[in-house]
Amino acid sequence: MAYSPIVVNPKYPLILFVIFYCTGCAGKKNDVQWDEVRINPEIAKDSIYQQLDKQEEVLSAEDLLDTLTLHRRTSDVTYFSEQTKNIPIPPHSRINNCRAYFLPSANKLLINIGIADLHTSRGFTITYKDGKFFTKPYFEPDAIDEDAAEPIHKNIYQKLTLDKPEYTIGDSLYGNIDFQSFEIVESIDTIWHFGKGGFRAKIKRLPE
Repeated sequence: MAYSPIVVNPKYPLILFVIFYCTGCAGKKNDVQWDEVRINPEIAKDSIYQQLDKQEEVLSAEDLLDTLTLHRRTSDVTYFSEQTKNIPIPPHSRINNCRAYFLPSANKLLINIGIADLHTSRGFTITYKDGKFFTKPYFEPDAIDEDAAEPIHKNIYQKLTLDKPEYTIGDSLYGNIDFQSFEIVESIDTIWHFGKGGFRAKIKRLPE
């Protein structure tokens, strides 16, 4: 089954939020839980990537400006967040794309899996450096409450497989993620996050 391209509003370029989110907030104490990455050089041969070749990409704002983008689907990841832990997988949970950015000054790779619509951006980031990684979900609404307390985020488990241990700008990347986490919002609400599946991307330079 082929997917029609889904184009998001360029009003909120997702990459700008990723830059702020990963470089500005990721160092806080409750955000960081580093785990070892598994390397599998054969992962690019998995059948899921052949299936993605037959599907149209889910497009984000930055893709509209990139005429060189090959619009084959980049993500088979199922991702969703809910206030209840045990629920059926929502039908929209696979509407994501994958983008990867290298930050040379920090020797850090940022992988973003998510999507934006007319009003919000949502998804999760994978920060990879020196053989270790951590995941962190995000949600960006139209209106941001600057006085709201930052949620407390905790990973229950996170497993990441990549096709090689080191990358640079221009490389192709193949991977698989499996994670579950939760965040406590203003000491009242608990939001559960679930992500699992294969992804791929062409690595670009992250603006500094």
